[in-house]
Amino acid sequence: MIEDGAGEYAGHLWLTEQVDFFTGTKTLFVTTVAIAAKFRGRGWGLYLMKKAEKEARARGLNSVGLGVDAGNIQACKLYAKLGFRTTRLAMVKSIRRDSRA
Repeated sequence: MIEDGAGEYAGHLWLTEQVDFFTGTKTLFVTTVAIAAKFRGRGWGLYLMKKAEKEARARGLNSVGLGVDAGNIQACKLYAKLGFRTTRLAMVKSIRRDSRA
């Protein structure tokens, strides 16, 4: 968790180690990274992502993974700037709940 100079919550980073089902590679996964709205645009997201990289190195891991909503353009730009690349694509089909369709 990060706080501003007055001790107000500004954001947090949650990490978990995961083993990729397909490759068997152990990765440090960014479960959640969040910056409170009033603190966005100050570089704190970048700061937390750098902390994730540092933690992965400390654990002897060679990669950091994460999931991001394709519509979150700011986050996608940040992750691309940091060297993240798309390795999987999630797809969803909306269906109607009525029994006639």
